Amino acid sequence: MDLEFLRNIFGDKALTFAELETALKDNKDVKLANLAAGGYVDRGKFDALDAKNKTLSEQLAKLGDIKPDELQAEIARLKSENEQAEQRYRQTLLDHAVESRLMNEGAVDVKAVRALLDMNKVRQDGEALFGLDEQITALKKDKPWAFPEKESKTPEINGVVPAGSGNQDNQQDVALINGLLGL
Repeated sequence: MDLEFLRNIFGDKALTFAELETALKDNKDVKLANLAAGGYVDRGKFDALDAKNKTLSEQLAKLGDIKPDELQAEIARLKSENEQAEQRYRQTLLDHAVESRLMNEGAVDVKAVRALLDMNKVRQDGEALFGLDEQITALKKDKPWAFPEKESKTPEINGVVPAGSGNQDNQQDVALINGLLGL
């Protein structure tokens, strides 16, 4: 620790308290304080506490402007908006599940067939749909146009004769194609 500043005050001799007070009276670097009485606080600590005090005072002033009734009204409004958003989300999930199911069942027009459903009887629990199967079965019976039968026809190809089967027309076609290609 550098004590050179004390050598400038004391010099090479001992001082009485009165001499020390006189020596420190005009000194800007050293000040006397009774630490036992709390007369000294480090500048960094003081600045930190002062800044914290200002911040807390500002926050307290802002809180003084807030009225509890307004806060309760805002909370109620936000809860209502949240419930409405959750309800729209659940409805969207249900709509997509119903439309997906109608497409899988082969509905000719999903929107038209969906309009025939009583959606008040349809509910969703996780991935399961309740009340939809019965309505689809009834629609298939009452409105067969809504779910046409899928035809599984294998296309028939007529008139094709493999090359080299001895057919004269086919050989002429092959010769013509080879001539065009320069083979």
